[in-house]
Amino acid sequence: MFNRTFKRKWLLAVIGVISFLVLWEVVALMVKVSTNTRHPIESEIKNQLSLEAIVSLVQSGTVKDIKLIVDYHGYSPLFITLKDGREFTSGLEYVDMSEVISAIKECGDPCKDIIIEKEWERDK
Repeated sequence: MFNRTFKRKWLLAVIGVISFLVLWEVVALMVKVSTNTRHPIESEIKNQLSLEAIVSLVQSGTVKDIKLIVDYHGYSPLFITLKDGREFTSGLEYVDMSEVISAIKECGDPCKDIIIEKEWERDK
């Protein structure tokens, strides 16, 4: 019914389609892996909060600890860790610590265990 040349062409076409699909899946997997592995700075920028958002988080009682890193160039970001493990930063925005401390005091009992750290970063 079918001659040998037709069968050979059909087999080559099937192999070509399968090869294309396998290659497509490999490329899709590579793209997925490359977009999921981000540099830590990118994730900090993604989780960057304004002062108002930081105060709101503090008042909600979900903050576990706050770390202020002070360097000699005036860049003093806050790093906030929530009780569920999520982390946020103030990024480059200036944060008035007195507002954050006032929010902790106003929060009362839910915020009594917040740990506040201050770290001085030296030039390297």
